Amino acid sequence: MGAGKLLWGWHPATKTWIPLQVDINGKVVVDMSAISLGDLGDVRVPAPADQNFLYWDATAGEWTYRILVDADIPAGIARDAEVASAVADEATARVADVDAEEAARITADTDHAALTTGVHGAASNEDILVAALNRSNFTMIPVNAGWTTTEVNSGVLTQQPLRIVAHTGVTANSEASGYARAYGFNEDGNYNYLNWDKRLSLIFNLGRVIPDTEVIARVQLKLATTEGALGAKGIGLKVANFALWGESYGTGLGEVDLETSSIEAHGNQIRVDLDPGVSVKWYMNGTLIGTQATAAKIPTGITASATYFVVSIINGATGGADAYLTFMQPKIWQAR
Repeated sequence: MGAGKLLWGWHPATKTWIPLQVDINGKVVVDMSAISLGDLGDVRVPAPADQNFLYWDATAGEWTYRILVDADIPAGIARDAEVASAVADEATARVADVDAEEAARITADTDHAALTTGVHGAASNEDILVAALNRSNFTMIPVNAGWTTTEVNSGVLTQQPLRIVAHTGVTANSEASGYARAYGFNEDGNYNYLNWDKRLSLIFNLGRVIPDTEVIARVQLKLATTEGALGAKGIGLKVANFALWGESYGTGLGEVDLETSSIEAHGNQIRVDLDPGVSVKWYMNGTLIGTQATAAKIPTGITASATYFVVSIINGATGGADAYLTFMQPKIWQAR
């Protein structure tokens, strides 16, 4: 006998033709695929494509196919445009609560999963980052050139591609310091000034080498270009030998003992967060180490003169130790 032959049988209850199969032994085999889903025998799908779905066309009296359209999505499920808007709003809310680096770490997987049911394509990490950065100013500060330096006695400051190195030398009463003007932090106002009424983060890596109990190193954002404690609006970090202190100035100077010391030759990320009228907070390697919450010690308002980044190290009347400060990867973030 030859190969099986395709036969059809009329089903009187459903009034449809059902394909039958006769095998090489003469036995009739019923192809159940046509009735396994409640009889989908009347199906017309000549050229299906990606994203097509099968549906019943009551007018034609048959099952056919087409691409999903917006009208097929129930009203309770967000459309793509709504999802995109919600993602942007979420990024804005995150920026209000976290610093610039944390905003950059907002992932599409976390945020988009909370905003959609999975019908839509995921928003990219780039979309989230762009939405966040559109609502802020974020600047990497170069260290290889452009800083105006002051070197007293044996103090030396060197600008290199990835760091500023300032050291005292061994002569007593020596200083090495450098400053750079902070342009562009007063949006829609005089670009020479800084708006302290905007959330702001000063972020940098710092290391100290060679102990000396008389050495003080500082990293500051302030109204003066000279080494020394803040004397007007500003924020910063003081390193007394290896001990860390927070500095801030609103209408008066505030110092916060951060009860933390830097380990010799260890690089640590320092972040100083300003929440206008509320607090100044200091973090080391992502961990909160101190808070200033006294209003008079928190800068507010728009400066009426230029603001500067200042990096410095000085020793005392004894000398004898060549103490080093290494300043790396500085950046500043300011909300718009």
